[in-house]
Formats: sequence, C-alpha cells, structure tokens
Amino acid sequence: MPDIFQEAGLPLWLRPYEVLVTSSYTALIETIPDTASLHSIKSRYPNLSSLREFFAAKYQENSPSFKLAQVILLQRNFVESMAGYSLVCYLLQVKDRHNGNLLLDEEGHLIHIDFGFMLSNSPGGVNFESAPFKLTRELLEVMDSDAEGVPSEFFDYFKVLCIQGFLTCRKHAERIILLVEMLQDSGYPCFKGGPRAIQNLRKRFHLTMCVIGAFPDQQQFRCMANTAASEDFHRKKILVSYRDGRYAMISKEFVTVSAYINEGGKLFLSRALFCCSSRVHQSGSW
Repeated sequence: MPDIFQEAGLPLWLRPYEVLVTSSYTALIETIPDTASLHSIKSRYPNLSSLREFFAAKYQENSPSFKLAQVILLQRNFVESMAGYSLVCYLLQVKDRHNGNLLLDEEGHLIHIDFGFMLSNSPGGVNFESAPFKLTRELLEVMDSDAEGVPSEFFDYFKVLCIQGFLTCRKHAERIILLVEMLQDSGYPCFKGGPRAIQNLRKRFHLTMCVIGAFPDQQQFRCMANTAASEDFHRKKILVSYRDGRYAMISKEFVTVSAYINEGGKLFLSRALFCCSSRVHQSGSW
C-alpha cells in the first residue's frame, strides 16, 4: 500500500518493516527504533491529560525555543499516518488495536504493530469490534477535534485523506485481493473463515457501487467510501461525485469538506490546510 499511495501522490504514511521467516512458526521481526507505545506514554506522563498536550510538552522539554510550528508538524505527521493505518485496518479488518499496539515515533507518526488478529479471526474467537478502525477521543484530540467530530482543519484533512486513499486503493483492488488470496491456503488463523475471508475483503472495496453515467460531453463518477470512528460513532457514508471538473462532497453526520477535482484528477481543497512549512495554505493540492 505505501507504493500505491506514493504512485498516486498521496501523503498517507505507513511504516513497513522487514520480517525474516526462520521456520513454520518463527520469524525475526525488525524493531522500530525511537518509538514508544501510547500505553507507555500515558504511564510515563500521568499528569498529561491528552496526547495533544504530550506533543506540546515534548517540544517544551527538548527545545529551548518552543515553536507552535513544531507541534503543528507533529500533528500533520500524525494525521497522515493515522489515515494510512485507518485504511489498512478497515480493508484487512485488523483487530486488537489497544494502546500497547500503537506506537508513536519522534516525528509524531502513529505506527501499528502486532497483526495477529485480522480478516476472519478475532481475540478469543469473538468479533466484538464493530467500528472499521480505531478512532477514539484521545486520537481525535490530536486532530483538534473530539468524540462528537467537532470540525477542525486537521480532522477535515484526515477525512479527505481517508477518502482519497480509499479511492486509490479501490483502483488497485484486484492487485491487493490477489496478494491476500495467495496466502489463503497457508493455514494462517486469519483465513479460518475459508473463502468468505476473501469474499468479505472484496466487499469492503465496494466495487459494485461505482456508477459511470453519461452526460453531454461529460462524465459523472460516483463512489461510496466508508469511514468510521469508535466510541459513539457509527459507520459514515460519504458521497463523492464530480462533473465538469467540479467536485462536491456530501457528508451525512460528518462535516462537509468543500473541494473540487481538476481534469487531471488532482484534488484541491477550498478550505485552509497546513502545508509542509506549517504555514496556512489555501487551495492546496496533492
């Protein structure tokens, strides 16, 4: 998936790591340096009320000249990695996402580890996780939002990245499904559901929901992309459509993000977003 996002020019961030198989039941897994789990961070800094506060405290502690731009850069890295892993967790149904399995690196990227439960297997054999991916209050607070989905620049950025990332993965659905399908006879627990594991994976791409209609010299593209949050959130469906280069995004229960797509397929936001220099940038594209 990192290659897919990179080819599409999307800033979604993932951290692949090497695995060297040593036997049918053992392997050597690359360690990820300069990281700490969310659980250890909360244990180490019990007086901090949120991860957002941790970002600020980190630079106040390590930098004699604290700058808000440094915190904003951490937040941007967090959002781009959060969006990437949210899509991975949704498509592959990665479960058991407790704070011990979520790492934070020095640059603010969120990194998932321990993929023992995915596709058709669950901890204890009971699938109690109804949300497509983990998006709790403390993660939303890093995006300057909360459990009610209060609008913020970073939360809007997260939603747009999820949509664009999903549509990009959807273009490569057969490639992704084939890679997973090659392993279904491996005996891995995640394939205990048999052919249904692959069937459900295909359904999550919503390939049958794509409708291309004809207009006079125009094309209309419509696609439904699912995104969700845990806690009190339910699945959200976002309708994406464009005609004659104009883009409209209608989001029920989500905050509407105004944008448009040019003829080359590039997405432009009409709302302000933070660019790499941490300055507010209008109508940015990626």
